Amino acid sequence: MSMWQQTQTSFGEVAGSAFNFLEESFNKSISTVSGEFADMLTNVRQSVVSHRAFRSAVAAGRRLRYGGTTDEVRELFTVGEMQNAPIVMEPGLVAMPEYRELYNENRAAGFENGFSQNDNFRGSAYMLTDHNYRMVTNGLSTQYDEERIWSFTTPHIHDGDYNKADQIDFMKVWARARKLDWEDEDPYSQMNAGCSI
Repeated sequence: MSMWQQTQTSFGEVAGSAFNFLEESFNKSISTVSGEFADMLTNVRQSVVSHRAFRSAVAAGRRLRYGGTTDEVRELFTVGEMQNAPIVMEPGLVAMPEYRELYNENRAAGFENGFSQNDNFRGSAYMLTDHNYRMVTNGLSTQYDEERIWSFTTPHIHDGDYNKADQIDFMKVWARARKLDWEDEDPYSQMNAGCSI
């Protein structure tokens, strides 16, 4: 049984003319190379396709399960919910300082089909210079030492800013995201990618 017949997704067995074409093309190409090299190519193909198919299947399953919710700020509990966060939450989630640093360096996705396509400040926004970070932390304690509790307050309240309940939901999601292994799963990648750490 070839690898094309064994490949499975969360929706069942993968089949179709695209896979038949790819399988035929690969088999024609591999017949022109020597035995050991052909075996090595077959093994590499198997590992690449398995890994990509698995990540794509997981991402598709998560979109079906967690996508389509109301577009409002709410507490998110799982990596699947984070990766398919409501659109209104995307800027605030990417503003998490540890994540924003990787995102600015193009080592994290930052909602590749959403927020990152419209972010004009990628590469230049860090904490206090990031409008989204300021909106999430406006009026909240952001630093603590034994003598002082630091708080940053934005002088103007704009339409669409987050209320205190929303801000607390963001803080909870940030705390959960910090506990994840970002190399395995980028918490804010809609395609279930990993971060380059």
